[in-house]
Amino acid sequence: MPGGPRGPDKPGFPGESRRTGLLLASAGGDRATALAIDTGAAGHRMPPLLFFQSNPNAVLGHIAARWGLTGPVVAISLATAAAPGEVPPDALELAALLLADGDADQVLVIAAEQPEQPEQPDHAEHAEHARSKAGHATAVLVTTA
Repeated sequence: MPGGPRGPDKPGFPGESRRTGLLLASAGGDRATALAIDTGAAGHRMPPLLFFQSNPNAVLGHIAARWGLTGPVVAISLATAAAPGEVPPDALELAALLLADGDADQVLVIAAEQPEQPEQPDHAEHAEHARSKAGHATAVLVTTA
């Protein structure tokens, strides 16, 4: 699209301008950063801007900037993973709180789980186990009535 994507918060989008928040919920959390931190704790050099949930927050921030979304950007880690096709109640409750507090007019809630990674990818049994545990994501737009 010429001039970049248009979203609900960008001028030129049909209808009322709304503040759209992004909420990412995952029980697995940011595995890549957790692994890097574990490696750093073992005496290896760690990137200076690396902190827990930095990757998901960076991705959400990029999406918000790219699409001109002006609501809050939140990444949370859940106690238990949502089943494929479902959004966890904790995530929906937080979205409702963001709406009730007036922080956003609508919230895009994304429940995402990465596939489990084998500790030793060279072993065939670990690779087969990893293939049987596929990742999944579900998104829902929560708005006020």
